[in-house]
Amino acid sequence: MVIDKLELLFQFTGIPMQLYDSETLKLDLARVKFSYAPLSLFASQLNRQPAAIGYTVTKEQLFIGYANISNSSEKILIGPTSSFKPSQQLAETFAKSNGVPIHYIPRLLNYLQSIPACSIERSIALLRTLNLIFNGEDKIAPASFSLELNSEYVNHQRALEEAVIFPIDHKDDFLERELLSFVEFGQTGQLRIALDELGKQIGTVPAISDDADRAFKNIVIFATGVVSRTALKAGLDYDTIDEICTYYLNKVEFLHGYTAVFDLFCNMFMNFANQINMLNNNSCSPLVMKIKRVISGSLHEKVTPTLIAKDINMNISYLCRAFKKETGKTISTYINEQKVRECMRLLTATELSISEISVQLEFSSCAHMITLFKRITDKTPNEYRNQR
Repeated sequence: MVIDKLELLFQFTGIPMQLYDSETLKLDLARVKFSYAPLSLFASQLNRQPAAIGYTVTKEQLFIGYANISNSSEKILIGPTSSFKPSQQLAETFAKSNGVPIHYIPRLLNYLQSIPACSIERSIALLRTLNLIFNGEDKIAPASFSLELNSEYVNHQRALEEAVIFPIDHKDDFLERELLSFVEFGQTGQLRIALDELGKQIGTVPAISDDADRAFKNIVIFATGVVSRTALKAGLDYDTIDEICTYYLNKVEFLHGYTAVFDLFCNMFMNFANQINMLNNNSCSPLVMKIKRVISGSLHEKVTPTLIAKDINMNISYLCRAFKKETGKTISTYINEQKVRECMRLLTATELSISEISVQLEFSSCAHMITLFKRITDKTPNEYRNQR
């Protein structure tokens, strides 16, 4: 099972991978075979690392990482990856630092250039995806290790940062955060709008490999890891997440062209959001579901039981009684809870100030929103934002 999934991931990404059981090499995946490949040079040292996942970056900016498989002696190694095309000088420097014979430098360069370009952030995303696929873990501990063959290698001890889905300009990062926040809170309508906006903003897709189709598919693969972690955080069970991920990882390989792959990307995000939406609204009657949908679509405007009754053309007294009988809470209480949930999402996904959020959500005052937020979450908005 491990070997099958690694072979599938390698087909998608083209990034070299090795699987070890203790010190025994069980699988070696690379487009070009090379006896002095960096993973082989450092395997014995990487195999001794106890943390769940870890990585190092050489002075040439080559990324090398590992992921331990829990409850086993197996370890996955990946790399080296780089965000740029390796040069002759890079190969010569690496060879000199790590004992590669000089007559092997052309083969080393050919090996390095056969690896699709992949940024450090995306390489980290792949590590985290491996950790989720094989260990079902979302929490990542920092890792630190030394590569003794090269004294100039940089030792890193850091938490693995959040991976980005698309390497668009930093000013547009909020759109990525919004996509994930809509998934986490099961807001399917807003997610659909944001995905349409993303399609307009991307324009040209950055090539993270030499082949355009491969680049498009790699985006879906890395996004799968990111959105699955968000779904896990939202309470979706691991089996459902694994089923969804497996479906899209298998399907993407048979698609060609940006439009088809981007449509699959959108469908995957919508699938996760729909699952979380159903999880949050399980066992609702059609009437209560209709009320909840009206509220969900009105969080950025004034919404009251009276306005809801008018919108769905029903008697307000009957509406309030039916909602309270089924849910155990009043419509007004539910509106306040959903407004606070939307406030939580905006605190996570945007850089809006507390007062700006209160205006967007049509609270009577910023102080009222803070009081309500504290009552429902037991935290102030600032405390919630700082802990994320």
